[in-house]
Amino acid sequence: MQFKIYLQNNDHNGAINQVQAMKTCFDFTPDFLSLSAHEAVACHALPVAISSLSNLLSFYTLGRPMPTTEVVVLRTLITILIQDPGNEVEVLKFMKRVHDRASELGTECFFGKEETGRREKNWFAVTSWNIGTTCGKEKKYELCAEFLRLVSGFYGLVDCQEEENNIMVCKSLILSVSAMVASENQKKTALTDSEVKQAVELLDRAGKVCPISYFLDYNALG
Repeated sequence: MQFKIYLQNNDHNGAINQVQAMKTCFDFTPDFLSLSAHEAVACHALPVAISSLSNLLSFYTLGRPMPTTEVVVLRTLITILIQDPGNEVEVLKFMKRVHDRASELGTECFFGKEETGRREKNWFAVTSWNIGTTCGKEKKYELCAEFLRLVSGFYGLVDCQEEENNIMVCKSLILSVSAMVASENQKKTALTDSEVKQAVELLDRAGKVCPISYFLDYNALG
């Protein structure tokens, strides 16, 4: 009840403190956090929704029954975060979690089976691409490079080897290296040996995924 009062009064800090206090209640279940997130979204209290969903995520590694799937929580959390420009670092953190958890649990277990799983994987890949290219346009080159590397990782989780997916992997890897070079020029500091090694490895991966004809076809890569 107190949580709803805080939301109604637009007291986000009070509501967030209530979210933290929920976990100490003797009858606490993760459903409380799921419900608080829904109520916060309905009241357009996005910082409170972010806090509730972030807290909810901590229970997925414990193997206990949960009110919804982890991928849905992460997709919802990222959708909320990207509504506010400037949250790229937080979005990147959760995008990395998506990729790590999918790699750890298996794509079908994490994303879902068949068409549902394919749509989920594509959503994260496309969202990473959109944020990465936006960061590039805004000259946030380090973030751009990170997001574009994730794009190739998400498409790498897709089982089918469709030509369109291969082209996107090529694009994201090559543009990620371009962003690394742009960051080097922006900061006026040379890439470290490890960064140079990483750039070479990314280009090598791009070359293995795409035939040489892709590099010669400017329409395909542009």
